[in-house]
Amino acid sequence: MGQVFTSFQIETGNFTGPDSSVGGDRNLYLSNFDVSFLYRFNHYSISVIISNLLDKDKLEFSTGEPLILRRYSIYNSYIFNRFSSNFEIEPSILVEYFESDKRSRTDMNLKLRKRTNNGYNWVGVSYNFLNDQFLKPNSVAPIVGLKRNNFYVSYGFGINTNKIQNFNVGSHMITLGFDFEKKQSLARCTQKYYIF
Repeated sequence: MGQVFTSFQIETGNFTGPDSSVGGDRNLYLSNFDVSFLYRFNHYSISVIISNLLDKDKLEFSTGEPLILRRYSIYNSYIFNRFSSNFEIEPSILVEYFESDKRSRTDMNLKLRKRTNNGYNWVGVSYNFLNDQFLKPNSVAPIVGLKRNNFYVSYGFGINTNKIQNFNVGSHMITLGFDFEKKQSLARCTQKYYIF
């Protein structure tokens, strides 16, 4: 379980036109909770996350914004590594459902990792779509990355394939990471069952 704090501020002093009737600056401090569950066995993993358990305060928001913020997410992955000692293939899927407007979306992903002397290189692709529009993707993202010792870096480019592409071609994604040396737990659920 995790707690999230959000600070939100709007300064309305310079508003003109139809927005000028908002009336005064707004400062909001909100708190919410997430609950998550992770199960991993050998090469398979599944996680379930419920985000934003609490509804918004109706008195603070009278602009038609949704008061129900809950989002349900399920993530599944499996690592195939029996065909080679130097390669892994990891397909995964993420499904999200938004309670406020009943919409849902899916990310289908495929990642190929190759072992190196001090880490691995990988390439992947992500296919994102609304669940009622499977053959009309929102975006397709090729991704590349590497791990060297305890350092990770990856780059992806999400290519918009829907109507928004007239205004926004896509988005760049850069990820940096570092593994801190810690004593490995003896608990079975924390053990790595993949080759690297």
